[in-house]
Amino acid sequence: MPVPVPVPTLSPRSESTPDAQIQQPSPSPKETKNNTGLPELTLKNLFFDLLSGLNFILNNPQATPFYYLFSIIIELVLCKIIIHRIPYTEIDFSTYMQQIQLIKDGELNYANVYGDSGPIVYPGGYVLVYSLIESVYRSDGLRFVQKGFGWLLTGTVLVYAIVCELANGDANGAAEKENNKDYKINENKNKNKNSGSLDDDEKDVTTKKPGQKLLFKKPWVFALLLLSKRIHSIYLLRLFNDCFVTFSVAITILLLQLATKVTSKSSKTSSSKWPKHALLFTATSVFSFSVSIKMNSLLLAPGFYFILYLFNDGNLVLLSLHFLTTVLVQVAVAWPFLQLGDWYGLTARQIRASYLSNAFDFSRKFMYKWTINWRFLPEEVFLGEGFHRLLLGLQVGLLVVFALTRWCGTTVTTTTPSSDGAKSTDIVGPCRASTAFKMLKKSLLNTVSVSSGFRPLNPAFESSQYLTPAYILYVLSTSNLVGILCSRSLHYQFLSWYYFQLPFLYSISGWDDITVNLKIFGKKGDVVNRYLGQGLSLVIICGWHVLHELCWCTYPSSWLSSLCLVGLLVGLLGSVWYNDFFENFSMVKFFDEKSEEEVKKEK
Repeated sequence: MPVPVPVPTLSPRSESTPDAQIQQPSPSPKETKNNTGLPELTLKNLFFDLLSGLNFILNNPQATPFYYLFSIIIELVLCKIIIHRIPYTEIDFSTYMQQIQLIKDGELNYANVYGDSGPIVYPGGYVLVYSLIESVYRSDGLRFVQKGFGWLLTGTVLVYAIVCELANGDANGAAEKENNKDYKINENKNKNKNSGSLDDDEKDVTTKKPGQKLLFKKPWVFALLLLSKRIHSIYLLRLFNDCFVTFSVAITILLLQLATKVTSKSSKTSSSKWPKHALLFTATSVFSFSVSIKMNSLLLAPGFYFILYLFNDGNLVLLSLHFLTTVLVQVAVAWPFLQLGDWYGLTARQIRASYLSNAFDFSRKFMYKWTINWRFLPEEVFLGEGFHRLLLGLQVGLLVVFALTRWCGTTVTTTTPSSDGAKSTDIVGPCRASTAFKMLKKSLLNTVSVSSGFRPLNPAFESSQYLTPAYILYVLSTSNLVGILCSRSLHYQFLSWYYFQLPFLYSISGWDDITVNLKIFGKKGDVVNRYLGQGLSLVIICGWHVLHELCWCTYPSSWLSSLCLVGLLVGLLGSVWYNDFFENFSMVKFFDEKSEEEVKKEK
């Protein structure tokens, strides 16, 4: 009898059977490549990757350090190429050497110190610097001196890269510090609320910091420093003394920025303030030395001493010590020419008078044929005293406008603590001239007050803790730009006075953050508008830079080139003022804020 063969049966899959135990069809090679998480290697994907990288390099502020390093390396290469390939051009360097040689031979009377292009007209710092250069020139030759100026140019680019990076690290200025206070207060209040949810307004308060602005939204602006034929000619082929002034000014700005880093709110003891004061007096000495090389650095003096006033918390005694330091440095570098050991001698008085009248000749006339900025005016107008007084009045007026509406802030706030410890903040309005008078009144009263003993080093108000590297560079660069615009005459080497501050000025002018809001592009309107804004920023900044360079490279200058240059400077300065980089920065709060102890005394 045959034995039946059992037929296998398929049992249904148990609910507990894992999916992994069920055999799945093997994926295709194409699907395996896609499941790795990486995009396929196609020309389309490669194109968009390159486009994304280019967009990062051109428009992401995080790419700014790349441009610093790139600019320094390329500058070194350019200096080598220019020195070895382009012939040296004699302008004033031989005159410098002739003047220094006469002084080394014993001639101290400035009236008798001449060169091929004229008499000596620079203070004692110029004599010290070019005495060293004359020794190098006699021993190592002109080519080595040119290399030294190449290192000076690269060093200037390096220092301004550090200066811009310090400013970029705190791009929101003092306003962010103030806003952070309100941010933390509101956040703590919301955390202490009994309700579990926040209103929309309250959520916005705890997440938004008003008044913030980024610096160097277009990081490539710093690399524009490489694109100047005139600057490389000034440094490498003409060897002007303006180059040393520019480097000294850069070091001064850097020292002031570092002083903001060592100034802390918790630093109340006198010993903890010594690092700050050491940096400030060093900055004052370097600034005074730059004046002793050539007086063009005086264009920064209004902003420089205003910053020192804030650093010293409105204390006029400390500020006067900085003025004294400035004078002492001038005396030190000019010691052989002041003849202080023989005060009443006839020869000593002649040498002293000749030095002061020639080195600090504020009435010196400039030749019309060399002017770059006022060539569109008739020569008799250019040489007239009325025009000079008009420019001086315009400079003072513009400095006052910037001081009252920008340096001192535009939003006036007063914070008054009550008896229960709560503080009320009132927005008063835009900063007016009364702000400056209040500051000066507070400083004067603090200096002469003897109500609680004569303590002239007490602060009049606390302002130093609010200063930031970005604010330092803002005040000094705008003070310098106002002076450049109102200069009686600009010669070709004077471009170095402000050229290295242009990337920062571009950034605070608002040109690198142009917003386009056209509604004709439909769903892709935001993307198209963003790219249009970036394109406009590129055209405006690069167009301004190219036109500016053409004005300085036009020889001899024409009425059109000079008119264009003045128009470009007016446009840049006006944009800087209109953009109001520190829009929420309030100076009044520094000295209008009453402490709790003062409130108790009043009651």
